[in-house]
Amino acid sequence: MTDVADETEAVTDAARELYAVPPDDFMGKRSELAGRLRSAGDGTGAARIEKLRKPTVAAWIVNAFVLDDPSVVDELTDLGGRLREAQEALDAARLRDLSAERRTLVGRLTRDAFRLAGRSQPPAGLRDEVTGTFEAAIADEDLAARLGRLQRAEQWSGFGFAAAGAPELTLVQGGRGRAPERSRRPEKPKRSAADKRRQERALAAAKKAFEDADVAYDEARGTEQGLTQEIKRLTKKLAKLQDQLDSARTDIENARKDVSATRSRRREARSALDRAERDAAE
Repeated sequence: MTDVADETEAVTDAARELYAVPPDDFMGKRSELAGRLRSAGDGTGAARIEKLRKPTVAAWIVNAFVLDDPSVVDELTDLGGRLREAQEALDAARLRDLSAERRTLVGRLTRDAFRLAGRSQPPAGLRDEVTGTFEAAIADEDLAARLGRLQRAEQWSGFGFAAAGAPELTLVQGGRGRAPERSRRPEKPKRSAADKRRQERALAAAKKAFEDADVAYDEARGTEQGLTQEIKRLTKKLAKLQDQLDSARTDIENARKDVSATRSRRREARSALDRAERDAAE
């Protein structure tokens, strides 16, 4: 991933422009922007742009929305900070209020993001990916800072603050003698170490296979789009040459008519000259 802190303003602007376009236009736009930087003498910047990866549809929807309205990042990080404070203080009432605010905010951002993308009725899976990315950005400030350049949708398991070292919230309900309820979520069955290792290997292999396929697809699309542009260029050139050819054909026909007409006049003039020479000799 490109280190944003080391980028020039031109590269940053190009990256924003690139991640705002739909995924199907990404490869062509990336070539255009890299070419623009290279033409301006910024070969390093062009190389940085060429290394940027194409986002999934869900990631593009989030990226385009955040690039259109950067204040979204502030909303997410502000709510995330307040949720952390409530979690660390074990403030159940405050946490419930903020959780409701979180649902409202994520719902609003999701609707607005799909509206901006022109997708009023997205598939449930796509909606879940966009919603999950906003949820994850609330829980992870680093992820929130990367919104606008995501390559894939993100997910967060639970709200996630306890995983960062904060104590897990305990809610005490009911009368005397009732044990506190640690969590309403059912416990997952424990997996053996061998099962975990096997699943981790399978996950790593699946990710690697997808990344390889994604790279191959990007390269193939890049080649296809490059050749498409070349065909368009040559087609325009061919059309221009065809016009020149048609004009030349018209000119040659007119020239042939002129040759025929002048040949007749020349022949008549030759006959008149011969007669005049004979008359003069008598």
